[in-house]
Amino acid sequence: MDPSLFKTLCKMREALRHLKENPGSAVLIDGCDVADLGLTMTVPGYETLELCPDGTNVDVTAENLEAYVEGVTSYVIGPGVSMQLNSFREGFDEVFVCVCVLHS
Repeated sequence: MDPSLFKTLCKMREALRHLKENPGSAVLIDGCDVADLGLTMTVPGYETLELCPDGTNVDVTAENLEAYVEGVTSYVIGPGVSMQLNSFREGFDEVFVCVCVLHS
């Protein structure tokens, strides 16, 4: 996981803990209200990967922050890692085939 994304998600989780302990309080990330961050319900860096129906048009707010954090975390750890492993395997297969041909 990207270190800056990890830090931001940790800050968001901390803000959610604060909100649960202090219902009705503002949800602040680095002093900014979460609604002012301009986030939508999409995976950061992949705006076409929506975390909910019509996610590009759904702003992240205090009410849906938990779903955003869970969705991003789930995507980065699940399909994101799977895509990286598939790419690695494809590259490995290309090199391995070449090595076998050279030693035949």
